[in-house]
Amino acid sequence: MILMKHKIGAMGALALALLLGACSGEVSYDWPEGDNQLFVSHIKEPVLTVIGEGQAQVELELPFIASDMVMAEGKLVLASKEEDELYALDLETQKLKSLGEVGEGITKLLYDGGKLYAAYADSNQIAQVSLAPFAIENIAETDGHPHSMAFDGTMLYVTNVYGHTVQAIDTATMAVEESFDIVDRPNGVALYEGGLVVGGHGPYGKLNDSVYRYSFAEGKTVQKAETGLMPIEIIAAGESLFVLNHGSHDVVKLDAVTLELEGKVAVGDNPYYGVASGGKLYVSSMDADVVSEIDIESFTVTKKIPTAAGPHAMVLEGENNENPGH
Repeated sequence: MILMKHKIGAMGALALALLLGACSGEVSYDWPEGDNQLFVSHIKEPVLTVIGEGQAQVELELPFIASDMVMAEGKLVLASKEEDELYALDLETQKLKSLGEVGEGITKLLYDGGKLYAAYADSNQIAQVSLAPFAIENIAETDGHPHSMAFDGTMLYVTNVYGHTVQAIDTATMAVEESFDIVDRPNGVALYEGGLVVGGHGPYGKLNDSVYRYSFAEGKTVQKAETGLMPIEIIAAGESLFVLNHGSHDVVKLDAVTLELEGKVAVGDNPYYGVASGGKLYVSSMDADVVSEIDIESFTVTKKIPTAAGPHAMVLEGENNENPGH
């Protein structure tokens, strides 16, 4: 059980929703300050968990279920698939307020290069958003169900799960420049040394158990490495890649250059998000209601932190996006 739980309750949640409906409305929270706190959204409950010192310190009740979140310009930016606005939680003032309207349906966010990119899986679009001043600057039309994204400073790479492609989008124009066929139902992408490393679900009836390296110079897939069933998230950190296999409920560590296996560890059911920083890898398991802390060097689970139901997206305070290294 969580030792310290701060919730505002059903009436508080209703008041929150009403307040946030106003253009100038904002809501105040209160949680203990700490260094390098980990913020965890939940896909099954409208809750934001604050983890610090190896334990869940506070549960903050939100007026919506957050589909994804990123750290941007010192604030935690949250999206909800059901909301038509983006929200910002200022970690210094501990206040939550609306940033502006973006339309419903956001399922994934990426912040890099001073821009926010929002994927709309159901409408097959990615919006480029400026936060100051707040505005949707441009929109890219993608193949079916855009999800994981990676940015190299110029091009945005997006996996289209049901379009079965990875597309390269020029962020100056938001035009699709290239489309790559790498694996059926791709999901999870990392940039490394002139190419992409991509995971995914694989075809129906024969699920994928590998990640694939695509070389830009050669224009083809040049390497395949078996990792585990349905690798759907890849985190690049230093000389390593960490792959979350949500079908076999484990995480592997790969050498980023050779894709050789350097470690494998079991985590809770359905791992979906990971964050690497400070020699630690944090992994949320949606169906185990736990966040696992993994020591990167020994590649062992050092802590399992219980949370509310469905821990999902995670952001470390001070990081610029949810997956450092992307």
